[in-house]
Amino acid sequence: MMPALCICGCTLNRKEIITVTMWHVYGGQTGSHLNDMIDISNQTEGKEEGGYAEARMVSDTNSIRKMMNM
Repeated sequence: MMPALCICGCTLNRKEIITVTMWHVYGGQTGSHLNDMIDISNQTEGKEEGGYAEARMVSDTNSIRKMMNM
C-alpha cells in the first residue's frame, strides 16, 4: 500500500522561486511515477507560479526522521 501525498499551497505575489524538496524511500517503478508527476507539475503550475518540487531518495525512513530533526 502506497501512502498518498498531498502538497497544498497558495498563490504568492513574490518574484523569488520557491523549491520544495521531498525526501522519499520509493525506488523502482514507484519512484519513477513520483518523478514523472513532479516533472509535469514543474512544467505547468510550477513554471507559472514560480514554485518547483524536487524528490530526493534516501535509504530508509529513519534517515528521513534524522534529517527532519536537524
